[in-house]
Amino acid sequence: MCCWLKFDARFSAAVDSSCVLSPIAIGQSEHVDIGTGMYESTWGHTFADGDCVLLHPDGITIGQMPGNLTSAPPFHTYRHANFTHRFLTADEGVLNPRTFTMCCYFFWPPPDRNNRAMNFGGPSWEGKRVLVQSRDGHNIIFMEDDKWFVTDENGYVHHIHTPKLRRGWHMVGLVAHEGGTLFGLDTWSHHMSNVMVSNNFYAVGNRYQENDNDSLNYPFGTIADFRIYNGERPWQEIQKEMKNAWDHGEEAVPQKMMLAIGNAGAIVSLASCFDVPDLTCEALRALGNLATY
Repeated sequence: MCCWLKFDARFSAAVDSSCVLSPIAIGQSEHVDIGTGMYESTWGHTFADGDCVLLHPDGITIGQMPGNLTSAPPFHTYRHANFTHRFLTADEGVLNPRTFTMCCYFFWPPPDRNNRAMNFGGPSWEGKRVLVQSRDGHNIIFMEDDKWFVTDENGYVHHIHTPKLRRGWHMVGLVAHEGGTLFGLDTWSHHMSNVMVSNNFYAVGNRYQENDNDSLNYPFGTIADFRIYNGERPWQEIQKEMKNAWDHGEEAVPQKMMLAIGNAGAIVSLASCFDVPDLTCEALRALGNLATY
Protein backbone atom coordinates (compact mmCIF):
# COMPACT_ATOMS: atom_id res chain seq x y z
CA MET A 1 0.00 0.00 0.00
CA CYS A 2 1.40 3.38 -1.06
CA CYS A 3 -1.16 5.66 0.56
CA TRP A 4 -4.08 5.29 2.97
CA LEU A 5 -5.98 8.45 3.87
CA LYS A 6 -8.71 7.21 6.18
CA PHE A 7 -10.10 10.71 6.82
CA ASP A 8 -11.03 9.64 10.34
CA ALA A 9 -8.91 12.27 12.15
CA ARG A 10 -11.02 15.17 13.42
CA PHE A 11 -8.38 17.87 13.18
CA SER A 12 -6.54 16.96 9.98
CA ALA A 13 -7.30 15.19 6.71
CA ALA A 14 -3.58 14.76 5.96
CA VAL A 15 -2.77 11.59 7.92
CA ASP A 16 -1.40 8.67 5.90
CA SER A 17 -2.03 5.46 7.84
CA SER A 18 0.21 3.47 5.50
CA CYS A 19 3.14 5.42 7.01
CA VAL A 20 4.61 6.09 3.55
CA LEU A 21 3.66 9.72 2.85
CA SER A 22 3.51 12.93 4.86
CA PRO A 23 0.75 14.81 3.02
CA ILE A 24 -0.11 18.50 3.30
CA ALA A 25 -3.61 19.68 4.21
CA ILE A 26 -4.78 22.84 2.42
CA GLY A 27 -7.88 24.63 3.69
CA GLN A 28 -10.16 23.35 6.43
CA SER A 29 -11.98 20.25 5.23
CA GLU A 30 -14.86 19.47 7.58
CA HIS A 31 -14.90 16.25 9.59
CA VAL A 32 -18.29 14.49 9.35
CA ASP A 33 -20.59 14.45 12.36
CA ILE A 34 -20.72 11.40 14.60
CA GLY A 35 -22.97 8.74 13.10
CA THR A 36 -23.03 10.20 9.57
CA GLY A 37 -19.69 8.86 8.33
CA MET A 38 -18.73 5.46 6.99
CA TYR A 39 -19.78 2.50 9.15
CA GLU A 40 -22.22 4.94 10.84
CA SER A 41 -19.18 6.32 12.61
CA THR A 42 -16.87 9.32 12.04
CA TRP A 43 -14.92 8.27 8.94
CA GLY A 44 -15.03 11.03 6.35
CA HIS A 45 -14.11 14.62 5.51
CA THR A 46 -16.11 17.06 3.39
CA PHE A 47 -14.05 19.07 0.90
CA ALA A 48 -15.47 22.46 -0.06
CA ASP A 49 -13.97 25.41 -1.96
CA GLY A 50 -10.38 25.95 -0.85
CA ASP A 51 -9.82 22.43 0.57
CA CYS A 52 -7.56 19.63 -0.68
CA VAL A 53 -4.77 17.26 0.36
CA LEU A 54 -1.42 17.37 -1.45
CA LEU A 55 0.15 13.91 -1.33
CA HIS A 56 3.63 15.13 -2.28
CA PRO A 57 4.98 18.43 -3.69
CA ASP A 58 6.26 16.59 -6.78
CA GLY A 59 3.42 14.09 -6.89
CA ILE A 60 3.92 10.41 -6.03
CA THR A 61 4.67 8.12 -8.95
CA ILE A 62 3.92 4.41 -8.76
CA GLY A 63 7.26 2.70 -9.21
CA GLN A 64 9.15 5.58 -7.60
CA MET A 65 7.77 5.89 -4.09
CA PRO A 66 9.29 8.10 -1.36
CA GLY A 67 11.85 6.20 0.67
CA ASN A 68 11.20 8.15 3.87
CA LEU A 69 9.78 6.17 6.78
CA THR A 70 7.22 8.29 8.62
CA SER A 71 4.88 7.89 11.55
CA ALA A 72 2.61 10.36 9.71
CA PRO A 73 1.59 12.86 12.40
CA PRO A 74 -0.46 15.66 10.81
CA PHE A 75 2.12 18.34 11.71
CA HIS A 76 5.04 16.43 10.15
CA THR A 77 4.73 17.13 6.41
CA TYR A 78 6.95 17.80 3.43
CA ARG A 79 6.29 21.48 4.01
CA HIS A 80 7.47 21.58 7.62
CA ALA A 81 10.14 18.87 7.74
CA ASN A 82 13.60 18.71 6.20
CA PHE A 83 13.11 15.71 3.92
CA THR A 84 15.80 14.56 1.54
CA HIS A 85 13.15 13.34 -0.94
CA ARG A 86 14.97 10.06 -1.56
CA PHE A 87 12.95 7.68 -3.70
CA LEU A 88 12.93 3.89 -3.76
CA THR A 89 14.31 2.37 -6.95
CA ALA A 90 13.19 -0.68 -8.91
CA ASP A 91 15.86 -2.93 -7.39
CA GLU A 92 14.50 -2.12 -3.91
CA GLY A 93 11.33 -4.05 -4.56
CA VAL A 94 9.04 -1.52 -6.24
CA LEU A 95 6.61 -3.21 -8.61
CA ASN A 96 5.70 -2.42 -12.20
CA PRO A 97 4.96 1.34 -12.37
CA ARG A 98 2.23 0.72 -14.97
CA THR A 99 0.09 -1.32 -12.58
CA PHE A 100 -1.70 0.23 -9.63
CA THR A 101 -5.04 0.25 -7.85
CA MET A 102 -6.77 3.34 -6.48
CA CYS A 103 -10.07 3.30 -4.60
CA CYS A 104 -12.08 5.67 -2.43
CA TYR A 105 -15.43 5.81 -0.66
CA PHE A 106 -17.68 8.84 -1.22
CA PHE A 107 -21.09 9.99 -0.06
CA TRP A 108 -23.92 10.65 -2.51
CA PRO A 109 -25.46 13.11 -3.05
CA PRO A 110 -22.70 15.62 -2.32
CA PRO A 111 -23.35 18.51 0.07
CA ASP A 112 -24.49 21.90 -1.10
CA ARG A 113 -21.54 23.92 -2.33
CA ASN A 114 -22.22 26.70 0.17
CA ASN A 115 -22.87 24.34 3.06
CA ARG A 116 -20.30 21.81 4.27
CA ALA A 117 -22.93 19.78 6.12
CA MET A 118 -23.90 16.51 4.45
CA ASN A 119 -27.05 16.93 2.37
CA PHE A 120 -29.59 14.15 2.88
CA GLY A 121 -31.80 14.20 -0.19
CA GLY A 122 -31.17 17.70 -1.52
CA PRO A 123 -30.21 18.67 -5.08
CA SER A 124 -26.96 17.38 -6.55
CA TRP A 125 -23.89 19.58 -6.50
CA GLU A 126 -23.68 20.98 -10.00
CA GLY A 127 -20.42 21.70 -11.79
CA LYS A 128 -17.07 19.91 -11.88
CA ARG A 129 -15.90 17.94 -8.83
CA VAL A 130 -12.35 16.56 -8.86
CA LEU A 131 -11.54 13.48 -6.76
CA VAL A 132 -7.87 13.08 -7.65
CA GLN A 133 -5.47 15.08 -9.82
CA SER A 134 -2.08 14.20 -11.31
CA ARG A 135 1.01 16.41 -11.03
CA ASP A 136 0.80 17.30 -14.72
CA GLY A 137 -2.65 18.81 -14.17
CA HIS A 138 -4.90 15.97 -15.38
CA ASN A 139 -8.12 15.40 -13.45
CA ILE A 140 -7.68 11.63 -13.18
CA ILE A 141 -11.21 11.04 -11.83
CA PHE A 142 -13.86 13.75 -11.75
CA MET A 143 -17.59 14.30 -12.03
CA GLU A 144 -19.46 16.99 -13.90
CA ASP A 145 -23.25 17.40 -13.75
CA ASP A 146 -23.59 13.93 -12.16
CA LYS A 147 -21.55 12.23 -14.90
CA TRP A 148 -18.24 10.39 -14.34
CA PHE A 149 -15.08 11.10 -16.34
CA VAL A 150 -11.54 9.67 -16.45
CA THR A 151 -8.57 11.49 -18.01
CA ASP A 152 -5.90 9.28 -19.57
CA GLU A 153 -2.16 9.99 -19.57
CA ASN A 154 -2.41 11.81 -22.92
CA GLY A 155 -5.00 14.24 -21.59
CA TYR A 156 -7.98 12.69 -23.39
CA VAL A 157 -11.17 12.69 -21.29
CA HIS A 158 -13.31 9.54 -21.28
CA HIS A 159 -16.99 9.75 -20.29
CA ILE A 160 -17.97 6.68 -18.25
CA HIS A 161 -21.67 5.78 -18.51
CA THR A 162 -22.44 4.49 -15.02
CA PRO A 163 -25.58 3.28 -13.23
CA LYS A 164 -27.59 5.81 -11.25
CA LEU A 165 -26.43 6.22 -7.67
CA ARG A 166 -28.64 5.82 -4.62
CA ARG A 167 -28.26 7.98 -1.54
CA GLY A 168 -25.48 6.79 0.77
CA TRP A 169 -21.86 5.68 0.70
CA HIS A 170 -20.31 4.25 -2.48
CA MET A 171 -16.89 3.16 -3.69
CA VAL A 172 -15.13 4.33 -6.86
CA GLY A 173 -11.74 3.27 -8.16
CA LEU A 174 -9.30 2.47 -10.94
CA VAL A 175 -7.31 -0.70 -11.60
CA ALA A 176 -4.50 -0.05 -14.09
CA HIS A 177 -2.59 -2.86 -15.82
CA GLU A 178 -0.63 -3.41 -19.02
CA GLY A 179 -3.76 -3.95 -21.12
CA GLY A 180 -5.70 -0.88 -20.05
CA THR A 181 -7.63 0.53 -17.11
CA LEU A 182 -10.72 -0.66 -15.27
CA PHE A 183 -13.12 1.89 -13.78
CA GLY A 184 -15.13 0.51 -10.87
CA LEU A 185 -18.20 1.90 -9.14
CA ASP A 186 -19.54 -0.31 -6.33
CA THR A 187 -20.26 -3.72 -7.93
CA TRP A 188 -20.32 -2.28 -11.47
CA SER A 189 -17.18 -1.94 -13.59
CA HIS A 190 -16.11 -0.90 -17.08
CA HIS A 191 -12.83 -1.84 -18.78
CA MET A 192 -11.09 0.63 -21.11
CA SER A 193 -8.75 -1.37 -23.35
CA ASN A 194 -5.39 0.20 -24.17
CA VAL A 195 -6.26 3.28 -22.08
CA MET A 196 -3.47 4.16 -19.65
CA VAL A 197 -4.03 6.59 -16.79
CA SER A 198 -1.29 8.75 -15.25
CA ASN A 199 0.48 6.90 -12.43
CA ASN A 200 1.41 10.18 -10.73
CA PHE A 201 -0.92 11.33 -7.94
CA TYR A 202 -0.82 14.88 -6.61
CA ALA A 203 -4.02 16.30 -5.08
CA VAL A 204 -7.00 14.54 -3.47
CA GLY A 205 -10.46 16.01 -2.85
CA ASN A 206 -10.07 19.01 -5.15
CA ARG A 207 -8.01 20.43 -7.99
CA TYR A 208 -4.85 22.36 -7.11
CA GLN A 209 -2.53 24.37 -9.32
CA GLU A 210 0.10 26.75 -7.98
CA ASN A 211 -0.39 30.43 -8.83
CA ASP A 212 -3.96 29.79 -9.97
CA ASN A 213 -6.57 31.54 -7.84
CA ASP A 214 -9.35 29.39 -9.30
CA SER A 215 -7.59 26.08 -8.74
CA LEU A 216 -9.31 25.13 -5.47
CA ASN A 217 -12.85 25.66 -6.71
CA TYR A 218 -13.51 22.03 -7.77
CA PRO A 219 -14.06 20.22 -4.44
CA PHE A 220 -15.42 16.68 -4.69
CA GLY A 221 -17.55 16.58 -1.55
CA THR A 222 -17.52 13.99 1.25
CA ILE A 223 -14.97 11.17 0.93
CA ALA A 224 -13.35 8.55 3.15
CA ASP A 225 -10.78 5.75 3.02
CA PHE A 226 -8.71 6.84 -0.02
CA ARG A 227 -6.15 4.15 -0.94
CA ILE A 228 -3.42 3.66 -3.53
CA TYR A 229 -1.86 0.22 -4.00
CA ASN A 230 1.32 -0.48 -5.91
CA GLY A 231 0.11 -3.31 -8.11
CA GLU A 232 -3.11 -4.67 -9.54
CA ARG A 233 -5.92 -5.71 -7.19
CA PRO A 234 -8.87 -7.41 -8.90
CA TRP A 235 -11.99 -5.26 -8.60
CA GLN A 236 -13.88 -8.36 -7.50
CA GLU A 237 -11.59 -8.54 -4.47
CA ILE A 238 -12.33 -4.92 -3.62
CA GLN A 239 -16.06 -5.56 -4.09
CA LYS A 240 -15.88 -8.47 -1.65
CA GLU A 241 -14.08 -6.33 0.90
CA MET A 242 -16.75 -3.64 0.52
CA LYS A 243 -19.61 -6.14 0.80
CA ASN A 244 -18.10 -7.68 3.93
CA ALA A 245 -17.76 -4.23 5.45
CA TRP A 246 -21.47 -3.52 5.03
CA ASP A 247 -22.73 -7.03 5.86
CA HIS A 248 -20.78 -7.21 9.13
CA GLY A 249 -21.02 -3.56 10.13
CA GLU A 250 -18.70 -2.49 12.92
CA GLU A 251 -16.91 -5.84 12.99
CA ALA A 252 -15.39 -5.11 9.58
CA VAL A 253 -14.11 -1.63 10.38
CA PRO A 254 -10.39 -1.69 9.47
CA GLN A 255 -9.37 -0.50 12.93
CA LYS A 256 -10.94 -3.64 14.43
CA MET A 257 -9.07 -5.73 11.89
CA MET A 258 -5.85 -4.12 13.09
CA LEU A 259 -6.74 -4.75 16.73
CA ALA A 260 -7.39 -8.42 15.92
CA ILE A 261 -4.01 -8.65 14.19
CA GLY A 262 -2.32 -7.09 17.22
CA ASN A 263 -4.10 -9.44 19.63
CA ALA A 264 -2.93 -12.39 17.55
CA GLY A 265 0.72 -11.61 18.38
CA ALA A 266 1.67 -9.68 15.26
CA ILE A 267 3.87 -7.26 17.23
CA VAL A 268 6.23 -10.02 18.31
CA SER A 269 6.32 -11.47 14.81
CA LEU A 270 7.07 -8.10 13.23
CA ALA A 271 9.79 -7.36 15.76
CA SER A 272 11.51 -10.62 14.82
CA CYS A 273 11.79 -9.31 11.24
CA PHE A 274 14.38 -6.72 12.29
CA ASP A 275 17.09 -9.33 11.84
CA VAL A 276 16.29 -9.49 8.11
CA PRO A 277 17.50 -6.28 6.39
CA ASP A 278 15.06 -6.58 3.48
CA LEU A 279 12.09 -6.74 5.87
CA THR A 280 13.06 -4.10 8.43
CA CYS A 281 11.48 -1.10 6.70
CA GLU A 282 8.13 -2.82 6.06
CA ALA A 283 8.09 -4.23 9.61
CA LEU A 284 8.61 -0.74 11.03
CA ARG A 285 5.80 0.62 8.87
CA ALA A 286 3.45 -2.13 10.02
CA LEU A 287 4.37 -1.53 13.67
CA GLY A 288 3.80 2.19 13.19
CA ASN A 289 0.37 1.43 11.73
CA LEU A 290 -0.51 -0.83 14.65
CA ALA A 291 0.64 1.86 17.08
CA THR A 292 -1.97 4.30 15.73
CA TYR A 293 -4.68 2.04 17.13
